[in-house]
Amino acid sequence: MQEFRSRSVPREQADSNLEDPMLTEFRLLWQRVHSSFWFLPTLMTGVAAAGAIALIAFGPSDETLAWLPLVPVKLDAAGARTLLSTIATCVMTVGGVAFSITMVVLTLAASQLGARLVRHFMHDRRTQAALGAFVATFAYCVVALMTVAGSEDGETPPLAVVLGGVVLAVADIGVILFFVHHMAISIQAPSVVARLHADLVRGLELATRRGSSGAPSTADEDRARADADAAETTIVVRASRDGYVQAIGSDSIVRIAREWDGLVRLDVKPGAFVIADRAIGVLAPARHEESRREALEDAARRVAGCVAVGAERTLIEDCELAIDQLVELAVRALSTGINDPHSAMMALDYLGAALQSFDPARLPNGHYRDDEGRTRLLVPALEYRDLTALAFDEIRRHAEGDVAVTDRLLTTLGKFASHEALRPVDLEAIELQADAVHDAIPSSEWGPEEAEQLEARWRSVSDALSQAAERSRAR
Repeated sequence: MQEFRSRSVPREQADSNLEDPMLTEFRLLWQRVHSSFWFLPTLMTGVAAAGAIALIAFGPSDETLAWLPLVPVKLDAAGARTLLSTIATCVMTVGGVAFSITMVVLTLAASQLGARLVRHFMHDRRTQAALGAFVATFAYCVVALMTVAGSEDGETPPLAVVLGGVVLAVADIGVILFFVHHMAISIQAPSVVARLHADLVRGLELATRRGSSGAPSTADEDRARADADAAETTIVVRASRDGYVQAIGSDSIVRIAREWDGLVRLDVKPGAFVIADRAIGVLAPARHEESRREALEDAARRVAGCVAVGAERTLIEDCELAIDQLVELAVRALSTGINDPHSAMMALDYLGAALQSFDPARLPNGHYRDDEGRTRLLVPALEYRDLTALAFDEIRRHAEGDVAVTDRLLTTLGKFASHEALRPVDLEAIELQADAVHDAIPSSEWGPEEAEQLEARWRSVSDALSQAAERSRAR
């Protein structure tokens, strides 16, 4: 069996066919840059500096602006320097205060909501825009001062440039008011949970668009498995580094497999942690000639390049990360240090809503086919039962002893009975969750009234799920 380690391949050996994996890397790089804390402020600073230069070179004349009210037509160079310097000093002071507020919010988020949720505050476009407005105003004033500084005392500077600085300063007053209000709202649990829910719904929607959906045919799956398990014609692909699988260039891998009329089987999916030099899959070509060994190794190299591995999980192709984030918030809320069951119940409500927002039959089955309908790539399927277990197992265990949260969990599970798109196998997964809650009732230290309340709730949920399963089988 041939082995391949993607890290050992020098870049100079790559050919033009490596463009596809590079596109995957570029997509991840663009996602990191686009969502970074500094991208939007830097862009706004550049626009402000360019705007100052444009006003200096092509701005309207002083006579054109004279009709505007409160315009200091007689402003000399010394007055313009003083005004622009004052604006620059003030906005940087206010910007420092805004930055301090942001750091306090990030600290609170890390301690109460979890360090993993800090990224949502850092990716907040409104926070970035507010900080960017202050830095952009400072950059505008600095560029404007470079022009005004060359003017002699008593000489009239370009009025449009000075007026632009005043307009930005007035706008920054509204920005700081909006910023304080926004930060006060964004740290509240309902706002955080709503954002995590939006990420989850978006991730599930994207997941249903990738790959084939529904159950693959038995013959197709048997052929694919047999091809992949043929040891004499497989090449083991090994992880290039320690880290999390962030994205898989499935279209590129399908094209590579089709070139060899073969199959690629990956044993990992986005979100999985891989260890350097450990196997993550195999390439099983239908043709394996000794004279083409070098080309085959190059194909394996390209497959490895299509699997992007990074230091952290991302939401690009990993919808399970969004579930983990909501679960983490709920578990922290149930801890003795925070003791906020209402936030946990809110997370349960949104988890239930997200898992009922799509048709489970549209989840990718892990088979990626070419234009002729032949399976060329196998990855672990995204199963609805796995999503429900990920969403509710950990919360159920931490909610033992809390009547309100356990009752809300049963209520949430009962709402799945009205989701008409669920198949019998999906409803069985929900019923397993309800039964697990019921099994924990006798071992919990609840009074007879609480136990009877939860017993009645479970019977109601179980009956509703059973009836929904019968309706689903009849369809």
